[in-house]
Amino acid sequence: MTRRIEAVARFGLLACLVAVAGACSLPTYGDGRLQCASVGRACPDDFYCSAADQRCWRTGSGPDLAPEPTSDLATSSTDLAGADLGVPASLCPVGVKLCDGFEAATLDARWQKGQSSGVVALDTTRSYRGQSSVHVHTNAVAAGLNDVDATIVASTPLPLTGTVYTRVWLYLKTPQPATTGQIVNFLDSNMGGMSYVVESGGKPGINDYAAPVSYAASSTTTVPFDRWTCLQMQIAQTGATGNISISVDGTLVADAMLTGATTPALTRVAFGLDYYQPPAIAAQDAWIDEIIVDDKPISCSD
Repeated sequence: MTRRIEAVARFGLLACLVAVAGACSLPTYGDGRLQCASVGRACPDDFYCSAADQRCWRTGSGPDLAPEPTSDLATSSTDLAGADLGVPASLCPVGVKLCDGFEAATLDARWQKGQSSGVVALDTTRSYRGQSSVHVHTNAVAAGLNDVDATIVASTPLPLTGTVYTRVWLYLKTPQPATTGQIVNFLDSNMGGMSYVVESGGKPGINDYAAPVSYAASSTTTVPFDRWTCLQMQIAQTGATGNISISVDGTLVADAMLTGATTPALTRVAFGLDYYQPPAIAAQDAWIDEIIVDDKPISCSD
């Protein structure tokens, strides 16, 4: 039967070639209507022989095709160079004091750039949410420099009364320089302050350098590299002293808390890479996105 159908098809084609133009039309075939030929050409042009049922299916259809993926591409938070191109839209909760997902064509006027042996720029090749982030790059330097930084700095909305909360999504690229970097850095009017630090090896910690100084770093938690990570910091300012805590991906870093630390009124905050009096270090790159500062608790999903 199959060979007869193929012969009929060839005959129809020959008849059309010798007939007056427009007097006939080429035969048409429906998906799965023809059984694959056992000899010669298995199926007509633009069809393929399905291994599932040995019938001819139009290219691009049929039982041999893999099912469409059912996962939501917008559920994972990877950079655009990764596997997930469905990056969710940038999000700023209503009513927070400061929020920026860096979606504008230029850096918002609230931010100043700190670029001491470093460079700050908007980047559309990598983002946690939305289409862009801030890329911060510090150069390779010899020992002896006082400060190496690539940061964005804002005064608004500080100072805040009560507890200050902040959240930033960070993509820290390996290898990390063998020194301690300040990722979030709050300052008071006397240049004292406190910062969320990442030590060499990725250990998160708190540096309170408002006199009297105090310091704590985790021995159990690590800030992941080469992926987006949620960093949170909480600073109580109800008096001259207060508690300071940090989290990684929404989990409190319990062994890196400061209790009764010096907590002056804060007037500025910086985000990015900041190495104070570093040794000789290699170049470093990081990206920051979806920054929030507020006087109410902030989650990683905000």
